[in-house]
Amino acid sequence: MFNKISCIITFHREGLLAHTTLLSIESARQFAESQGYIVEFVITIDFGDSLTEWLVKNHPAIRSTDIIEHVNYGDLGSSRNHAIAISSGEIVICMDGDDYFSTNYIASYASTINENNRYIAYPEYIFSFDKIYAIQNNSGKLPASPYTLFLTHPYCSSVGAMRYVFESYPYQKMSAGFGFEDWHWNCEVTAGGFLHKAAHESVLFYRRKNISMVNDYMRQAAIIPPSKLFKMVPLPDDELGRQEVPLAVSPEFAQPVPHLVQQSCIPYTSIVWKDVVKFIVFSILRKLPVSIGNRIYNKLHRIHTAKHPVSFPSNSIEKKFDSAVFTALRDLAKIDGLLHPDYLPHVTIYVPPNNETPGKIYARAWHMLRRHDYDIVYTVPCIGVGGADLMVRNYIHCACSAGKHVLCITTLPRPSEVSALPEQVDFLPIGELIASLPAEHQQLIITRLLLELAPKTLHIVNDGWTFPCIIKHGNALAHASRIVASFYTDVHEDDYGLCLGPATINLRAIYPYVAKVVTDNAINQKEWMKRFGLPEEIFIPVYGLIDSVKEECVNPQKRDRILWVGRFDQQKRIDIVLSIAEAMPDIHFDIYGVFVLENSHPAVEKLQQLSNVSLYYKIINSCFSSLPIEQYFAYLYTTQYDGLPIVLLEATAVGLPVVAPDRGGVRDFITSETGILIADYTDISAYVKALREIQEHPEEAAGRWRNAREIVVSRHNAQAFRQSLFTAYGW
Repeated sequence: MFNKISCIITFHREGLLAHTTLLSIESARQFAESQGYIVEFVITIDFGDSLTEWLVKNHPAIRSTDIIEHVNYGDLGSSRNHAIAISSGEIVICMDGDDYFSTNYIASYASTINENNRYIAYPEYIFSFDKIYAIQNNSGKLPASPYTLFLTHPYCSSVGAMRYVFESYPYQKMSAGFGFEDWHWNCEVTAGGFLHKAAHESVLFYRRKNISMVNDYMRQAAIIPPSKLFKMVPLPDDELGRQEVPLAVSPEFAQPVPHLVQQSCIPYTSIVWKDVVKFIVFSILRKLPVSIGNRIYNKLHRIHTAKHPVSFPSNSIEKKFDSAVFTALRDLAKIDGLLHPDYLPHVTIYVPPNNETPGKIYARAWHMLRRHDYDIVYTVPCIGVGGADLMVRNYIHCACSAGKHVLCITTLPRPSEVSALPEQVDFLPIGELIASLPAEHQQLIITRLLLELAPKTLHIVNDGWTFPCIIKHGNALAHASRIVASFYTDVHEDDYGLCLGPATINLRAIYPYVAKVVTDNAINQKEWMKRFGLPEEIFIPVYGLIDSVKEECVNPQKRDRILWVGRFDQQKRIDIVLSIAEAMPDIHFDIYGVFVLENSHPAVEKLQQLSNVSLYYKIINSCFSSLPIEQYFAYLYTTQYDGLPIVLLEATAVGLPVVAPDRGGVRDFITSETGILIADYTDISAYVKALREIQEHPEEAAGRWRNAREIVVSRHNAQAFRQSLFTAYGW
């Protein structure tokens, strides 16, 4: 039998609360000693105030054999580790300096741990009090599965175990962005094969305050640090169905886990409301979320009891609680009369939620990966057929050519052009797995994957699902990864003159956490510096890559055909193409495009009816050479907002003069020297005039093309692309 116990008690600035807490723990110590145990107090006061230090030092419960240490960690886990290191007990029990404990608490913990020295003891009952009154009954509960621990912490801060457990699994210091050291510690020991067991009839009275470390963590959107548990999480037997065997190293842990259901707020104390009113009120409250229902109920109860104070006989109250809780309340009332069972306010039954679905989806995603030590992870909406998608593929090819281990994660539930990726790249379509979940759970799964993978570099490319993860958990994600974000353009809403795109929504918010912001042009970069006040050094242009460029400009004998390539959507303004084609009936337009979000567009339907238009429902990317380029005398580009479209580079590379509107980053390539730039992107007559200029003056058009070609050759080559990209990555 292990009979020497160290109670690790942490204080901060509890003030008068420290006095009653020590009275409660001393009562538990005296009872344990009557059962043959030897108990020492090892106390740390971390950045304590003068009142707390004086009360603890001069408390009648303190003995000469107890240890009091003044520390300045500012971290709960570090304070506990310090105390454990100087303690001498074979069994260690952690306690906080503002909670209360049942008289049998220490003895019950010790008995549980002596039963099996791989048990992690925790309270059979957790009675929350002060700002919230609720009770959690852990009787007969089996250890939580890793899928439950992914989303919920069903245990508490006051745990007990053999000393070697705490030495093998010390509490982790919480750095910026991380929190919930108790949740993390319980995940770590679960991964180590230790078993949580409720200590028989032990009751923790957990003080819930408006200002607390847990509340601070929640306000700061802290997240638990990476854990071994989430790196060794098993693939669910039934995929997304109920998993009956949680992760365990020890065979005895492999037992069915009961499915817990959150109960609605049910009062313990009797209220003298009329039955009809009570029925109506509870019917309404049960339909509300539990936290809201509790607040409303407590408010109504305080108003009622203030007007009608009522005392009930002890025997009627005792029926409302399990005998162990009632006994603990009765004993505790000698220390703190506000917890006398006869005068408690409304108490809610709390059952920790047991939603395993997000954890199981995470586990499935984790097991889809061939490795977990990536040099770089790309998160993108999907791998499609647009210019931004081509940029992503070029990023990935470049990283692979440098011998890096690469993972590409797509976050939208859409098919991706996976065949365009190098064979050695791992691909994870997380968007397909998480599509049915609430947004907060989707973001939690993405965040946890990135935290556990901890790639050296994380590159987010126009990804509307990962940006919110950075905004919420940027400190945590930046702890292990160099974060790079790509923005190419912003969405312009012309009706109001507003920008509503990814840069406006995300750029300022993610700025504190990113190492570099990658653009494909210098024009939008300057605009964002002006609008958001961002420093120039945070940006780096990585210009689109062009492999080969023709030597001569095309010069067809019959100058009557124009090429347009793009998507049939609002951004690319196919309606403007329609108006231009109608205004130039003598010119034939070859239009290549696809629908991305919509399945139809009125302008496309009208284009089909024009005799001078040929529609081809396919996208042409990096394959301009497969088209009859020698038949065209110009390339027409239309857009409402943009970065630097790679199709402009591709059109130039195959020898086509370009007409494009002055939108977004287009001006970084097309100017009066390199093409014809349309000042007002909706001015149909300006497009027609520019196209006629190229048609009628081929030599001037060829001169502008040669200037454009020189920029493509010098700025858009493989060496420049690789150098600027690797600079962004810090490689």
